[in-house]
Amino acid sequence: MIRDSIIYIDMDKITNEPQSFNYTTSLITKTDRLHDMNDMNDMNDMNDMNDVNTNINDNTNNKKSNYKIRTPFSSSNTKKAFAYLRPLHCHDNNLIQQLYASKYCKKEEFLSKGYDAIFSVKEEKKYVMSIHYLNYQPNYITYLNNIMVSPPNLFTIMCEPLDRAICHFNHSNSFRSIYTFEEYYYHFGDKEKVGWTGIKDITNNYFSHYLGFRNLQDITKENIVERFSLIMIVEKEELSVKKLNTLLKTKIKSLELKNNQTTSNEYKINAFTKHKFKHNNTMDYLLYDLCCEILES
Repeated sequence: MIRDSIIYIDMDKITNEPQSFNYTTSLITKTDRLHDMNDMNDMNDMNDMNDVNTNINDNTNNKKSNYKIRTPFSSSNTKKAFAYLRPLHCHDNNLIQQLYASKYCKKEEFLSKGYDAIFSVKEEKKYVMSIHYLNYQPNYITYLNNIMVSPPNLFTIMCEPLDRAICHFNHSNSFRSIYTFEEYYYHFGDKEKVGWTGIKDITNNYFSHYLGFRNLQDITKENIVERFSLIMIVEKEELSVKKLNTLLKTKIKSLELKNNQTTSNEYKINAFTKHKFKHNNTMDYLLYDLCCEILES
């Protein structure tokens, strides 16, 4: 018998914003940067800066909060910093090991703190690459600006949205002992407030929310390119590796991104469930298609 109750599972903590950190008073704006530049009498660096204007809906009060995040600038004396926004269950363990092995920076210059733990890191301005679980939120990005050698270039990875959902279901969801993925999605796929662990860790449009996009209008090529230096695609591994090596000036040969991946075809998801999932994940499929186009361009 299929049980009709909702079970919330305790898995990796997702996206809670620490109450002790008020990012609205700590954001870095163009005005702040201009003051810094005036002090240094170096106005030539102005051409190397841009501001990303992003509106994020506040899920609590449905209001929009406007903030500006400074994009990375060039410096001959500072090594370029990078932050890998690492989504859950994208088969990237080998990627992390390859980043370590690439020796892009010294071992002590890797930052491996995620979510709330990152705020325990002192503002040392020594970190060159962040490689742990952080999503795109202004408090995280601002804090990375504070503790890394320079405002980091962001890169991340995506896979086909349904394949990611199946992997998430298989890996960390106790629903799997009660339902098949199809049964689970039939019962809960249309419910906005149901995710693997409740509201925060949502089932639908996971990638869009993880990467900071809150509506279809925000998902454009211009916004994606402005926000991310690179979005790799699991299904386009060879090209993703090539672009990653160009970005980091490394010599990584293979990331084995598809290793142990369960696809919707292998899992034999029926046409009805596929259609329902695609209908409920319009944002993720638009984001995925645009990221594929950008990667191939």
